[in-house]
Amino acid sequence: MTASRLPLSEIRNALRGLPVPVFMAGIDGDAEPRLTLHVAAPHRASEAATAARTEIGKLGCALDVTAKQWDRSRFAKHGSLEATTKALAHDAIVFDPTAAVWRSQAMVELAAHLRSALGEPLTGIYLEPKSRTIYLLMKGAAFDKDGFFDETLRLTLTRTARDVLVAWRQQRRASIDLTARLCFELPSYPLVAIDDASPAPLAKGGLFRKTRLMAASAAVLAMTAIGLQAGSARAEGPAVTGPNLKLDIGGGFYAEDGAGLASGIFTFPIGEHFGGHIEGAIGVLDDEFAWGGSAMGFWRDPDVAMVGLFVSHGEISDNNTTRYGTLGQFFLDSFDVTGQVGYQTHDHDDDGAFGRLEIGWYPTDDVRIALGGDLNPVVDHGFASIEFRPGFEAMPGMSFFLDGQVGEDNHHSVLAGVRFYFGESTTLIDRHRRDDFINLTAFLKSDNGEGDKYIGNKGGEAEYESEK
Repeated sequence: MTASRLPLSEIRNALRGLPVPVFMAGIDGDAEPRLTLHVAAPHRASEAATAARTEIGKLGCALDVTAKQWDRSRFAKHGSLEATTKALAHDAIVFDPTAAVWRSQAMVELAAHLRSALGEPLTGIYLEPKSRTIYLLMKGAAFDKDGFFDETLRLTLTRTARDVLVAWRQQRRASIDLTARLCFELPSYPLVAIDDASPAPLAKGGLFRKTRLMAASAAVLAMTAIGLQAGSARAEGPAVTGPNLKLDIGGGFYAEDGAGLASGIFTFPIGEHFGGHIEGAIGVLDDEFAWGGSAMGFWRDPDVAMVGLFVSHGEISDNNTTRYGTLGQFFLDSFDVTGQVGYQTHDHDDDGAFGRLEIGWYPTDDVRIALGGDLNPVVDHGFASIEFRPGFEAMPGMSFFLDGQVGEDNHHSVLAGVRFYFGESTTLIDRHRRDDFINLTAFLKSDNGEGDKYIGNKGGEAEYESEK
């Protein structure tokens, strides 16, 4: 039976039911086709081949079947992802349940497009697999323009790289969602060269760095071969991907009154592991002008946690609220836990400690659902929120949000709006963990202790108006 006449669908079903998991299978030859199985289970290649021959024989196919043990050490010796995929090459891939080979081939294809589009300034293309970031190593000499750095060329190449990524995503809709960064020196964490033309990143660390590179190469295949999703993990990396901006515009009601708020946050890196945050907010609350802002310095590992110190100040008419606090976040795969504690001062003697706890969940990389509670000297309240990034090609940084609050004495609010992110990250979870998403400005309005009415929340901080 020739390869073109094989019942491939039935063969795939048979391979799925084998007692030994097969992570990839390919066929070579047409007149006398041969089926090769690739298995990761130690010392079970022969068992897999025997079981496959039996099951495929039941389909009436006299197919030559062999099996190969997936050798982690042998794959680690390949210098690039392209070389690794070549080692798994067959005339036709008939079984790839985790899309390991398919995704690897797609990334090699992306590298070819990037080389063609970026041209001579591009030296190497490297993958940081956990954060799904592609580092494009550029030749520094190519950016020398009469003794000055050619910023125009950098911006042009950045836009070109993003255009290539957009076109690639449209063609490969099931691919890993990647982020591309231009660089002139590779970061210190392990990277994998994607194509053969990329020199092995050995400039720093010598033999030790080479060992880490080999381990990372093997990890890419291990991760995909056993069916783990690359998007389920985030890598150690810089505290902030680069300078970025977030803008919020929202409206709704606060207790019995309508209101509108707008805010902006500029976040920037301070070295490799630290960052800074500057926020400004403006709006109308209780028919009165409101404004405020905050500043924060923080340490962050986007795979583990963030810790920061902040100060915020908000004003509604003659009601001034200042908060001094510390913020901590812990990242647990698709969950995060955020806590704030500190001390607040207020014009009308509502001074004292405050605390806030929030648990967030990402059912997908572009949806976040959160629940939590806030304790402060004026009123305790619970809250819930949801944010969704639709991923429109024309506006990849736009998301929609909805926040709701319920507190003591019927203190409640609903705020909905649109949010715009400007930065290098793509998915919502990456923007939150690698850029910034925390609004800290607190707006509190009191009537000398004679009755306060909660009027809403700005980034998790309570807002009030007088009930009189």
